[in-house]
Amino acid sequence: MILLNRKRLIEFIMKSNLAFFFILCVLYGKAQNVTNLDFKLQGDEVIVTYDLDQDADIYLFAQIDEKDGWNTSFMNYSAYRYDAPALRAVTGDVGKRVIKGKHKQIIWKYQTEVMPFFGGKSESGLISNVVYLDKEGKVSRSSTNILNALQMKIEAYPSTFEPDMVYIDGCDGSGNYWIGRYEVTIEEFAAFIKETGYITDAEKKGYGEIWSRTKNDWEKKKGVNWRCDESGNPRPISDYRKYPVVNVSHNDAMAYCDWLHKKYNKEYLLPCVENWLEIAQGIVPDKYLWIGLVNGTGEYTYSGSNNINEVGWYNSNSDYKIHPIGQKKPNKCHVYDMTGNVNEWCYNYVDEEKQMISKGYSGVEKGENFNNYLGCGGSCFTEAQTIDVDDCVKYWDKNTCGVNLGFRVAMVVPRSINWITGKKIE
Repeated sequence: MILLNRKRLIEFIMKSNLAFFFILCVLYGKAQNVTNLDFKLQGDEVIVTYDLDQDADIYLFAQIDEKDGWNTSFMNYSAYRYDAPALRAVTGDVGKRVIKGKHKQIIWKYQTEVMPFFGGKSESGLISNVVYLDKEGKVSRSSTNILNALQMKIEAYPSTFEPDMVYIDGCDGSGNYWIGRYEVTIEEFAAFIKETGYITDAEKKGYGEIWSRTKNDWEKKKGVNWRCDESGNPRPISDYRKYPVVNVSHNDAMAYCDWLHKKYNKEYLLPCVENWLEIAQGIVPDKYLWIGLVNGTGEYTYSGSNNINEVGWYNSNSDYKIHPIGQKKPNKCHVYDMTGNVNEWCYNYVDEEKQMISKGYSGVEKGENFNNYLGCGGSCFTEAQTIDVDDCVKYWDKNTCGVNLGFRVAMVVPRSINWITGKKIE
């Protein structure tokens, strides 16, 4: 563990006239050394800098100790949660597969972390306990129950090909539901193929479906599979990290989740449609949170905005091309691309005979075999009026492989399992 110089910390606190102290430390795995760790406060941002000598998965944490003894993180409002998950309003050199090098930078927007989950009302719940800083780093506003300690740390682990996940408070009733920050990338899917030798449905059939602008319709094209772009041409391997995987069937997506589950000992699966829609709308269920918190509302037409151009790619702004992940604004839950770009397979099946869809993660009864499964979000080939959050759920045959179909994953981690390593907590 590396601590910042005590003298420098004291000087910083005295200079800033802050009513809390700030500690920055680092925990690291073998051969993933983080050095030259430093930070500064800049408006409503915390800027963290460090050097990294090996590629690693980087996690940033912030933790608050209040005078009444509670120990929680800015984004972890639920009293039942013992171990604080990673923060969400974080950008920069953080997350999965950070490339080694000097002068890495992380930006944490700590007010952004908090405000969306209180409806922007300063008098709601714990928001009154947050210290606000002006541009000079001085306290501009606080409550009588002021926070007296803010501790931050970085954890570095050997790089994995797990998707980058976002914690969602109370979504499944136990506070341990996560969803992919981005759609699964070609690079992540390629790791699954390389390790297992899995053959996708498109490869078995020998074709995939692409959108023909001349015919204004879908058409089959030979040789199209998960390695291809929206025109059916192979993507350069250098682009694998940037783009969502497409031309994958529901069967393929489920097989990928099963591989993640077995490899990392975490309950990876496709999102159920109910949770997908709640997260897309930025809704945080209030029944599982502390009394006094404001339940989110789905006030936006699209996932994160009423302006589709801010948050999504659709036929009028995409040029009918799939775009790299994370280029648009995230929604309230800090999840990207839930409007447009590619449709996302969900867990739920459609029973056409009974004219119903499955609920939650209800399993298929013995002997039943459903062909149609739901997907959400719309794609870069879709018109704006058909991909708002209230009208973005469609279904396809489970064997369908098209350049409009990709997926993101969800994850449930039991409290007894470390959410990073997948190992049992002693």
